[in-house]
Amino acid sequence: MGDPENGPLLLLGNGREACLMHLPDVDGDHPGWTTRATEAEDLEETVSGFVLSNGQVDGFPSSWVVPLHEGVDAFLHFYRRGERAPWLIWRDDSSL
Repeated sequence: MGDPENGPLLLLGNGREACLMHLPDVDGDHPGWTTRATEAEDLEETVSGFVLSNGQVDGFPSSWVVPLHEGVDAFLHFYRRGERAPWLIWRDDSSL
């Protein structure tokens, strides 16, 4: 979903989980924000898979995903308020 002032919010869902990416500076240098399941950085990583509309399967670290219902609620919150959902953990990806 795009917002001219706040940039797009992307939601990938796989039926159980969601990964959200907020890209406020699409044409600039800031890579954006992604959700996190926890603030811990040293988790043993597994990968959650998401099938894109073109059939491609993308994998994201499981620590980046949240339950699907929370992702959908966050997406609706962004649509209504134009801001990232404050109840989710967001990581500034410029530090990656």
